Amino acid sequence: MFGPSGYGHTKGVKPGQTISRDQAEQFLREDVGDAEAAVNRLALTLSANQFSALVSFTFNLGAGGLQKLVSHGFENIAERMLLFDHDNGKRIAGLTRRRQAERALFLTADPQDNEYGAIGEN
Repeated sequence: MFGPSGYGHTKGVKPGQTISRDQAEQFLREDVGDAEAAVNRLALTLSANQFSALVSFTFNLGAGGLQKLVSHGFENIAERMLLFDHDNGKRIAGLTRRRQAERALFLTADPQDNEYGAIGEN
């Protein structure tokens, strides 16, 4: 058995529940798909790195967290990412590292400088 929630999956998880590696990977695919869909709903023109950074952020914090992140405008996203490193009012070192990595990815130019609105639009 793989564990109660695989790779951070929480929907429908019950105390003491275990799942197989295959189920954990299926949940991961579904959860990443949900995060991608939430980012696509923003209808922003994003580079591939910006898209990936926002999907990672959304996978971790959900669509509500994404909405809070973007509510102050596109130009503020990279800096605002760093504000989402607390749990119950306490800064969590692992979340700080994750937000810093997502911010760095968001700010990294793509080698081919491709732009994506919603994935698959090009």
